[in-house]
Order: sequence, then C-alpha cells, then structure tokens
Amino acid sequence: MKKIQQPTYDYSKLIASKKKESQYKSFATFIDEKIHACRESHYDGEARNFNRSTLAKMIGIDTSTLTKIINGSQGTRKRDLIIALCFALQLNESDTALALDLYPMAPLNSYNLRDLVIIQALHDKASVKQLDDILATHNL
Repeated sequence: MKKIQQPTYDYSKLIASKKKESQYKSFATFIDEKIHACRESHYDGEARNFNRSTLAKMIGIDTSTLTKIINGSQGTRKRDLIIALCFALQLNESDTALALDLYPMAPLNSYNLRDLVIIQALHDKASVKQLDDILATHNL
C-alpha cells in the first residue's frame, strides 16, 4: 500500500497573512502602509520623493483628489482608479483584492476577460502605463 505524501505548503504564511489583513480598519490605513512599504522596498535612495503626490502623477489625477479619495472625504465609483493605485504601489493580487474590498469595490473576477488581463498584469508586475497600453491595445 502506498503512503500518501503530506502537502508541503507552509500554512503559517497563509495564516499570518490573513491575520495581518484583519488589522486594516480603513482603506486609508491600508494605502498609507503600502505607500511606506513601496517607498522602502522600491525607492531606497529616493525615499522622500515617493509620496501621495508621486502616486497621483502616476495614475493621472491631482494630489488633492487622491488624498480625498484615500481619506474617504471624497468617494469614487471608478474601480479603475483604485486598481491603478494598486499598480502604482506595485501590489500583488492579494493586496489588490484587499484594497478593492476595503474601498469597497467589486473584486477582480477571473471569469471577466478584462479582469483576467488585469490579474495577469499584476502577476507580471506591469506599471500603470503598461496596463493602460495593454487594455487599450486589446480594446478592453
């Protein structure tokens, strides 16, 4: 009789990740932490230059509007704006899903062709500009 091999997946990482997700009480708290994390990991020498103003330029809106959207004093129905913010922050699929949930917006749906392209672009670590080009090229 063959012995069934036990899975080698490290469940502790999954559990720790889910516990960390529950710490976010608001979209603003989540985004501010992700701005800090992005600044530290991707903009080491230019840390002070990466802020909400930089993000606003990357996604094509003015800084005051972005600040109001993040803080919740001005809402948006533009899901693409939240997705663009996630791309600018170089978030992964899980963090993007959490951002959409915290805002609250509809989650990415792999059965929707446009969302499937966005999910793949997240995996490929595409920039906001690259995502815009991909979606425009394919009329999505």
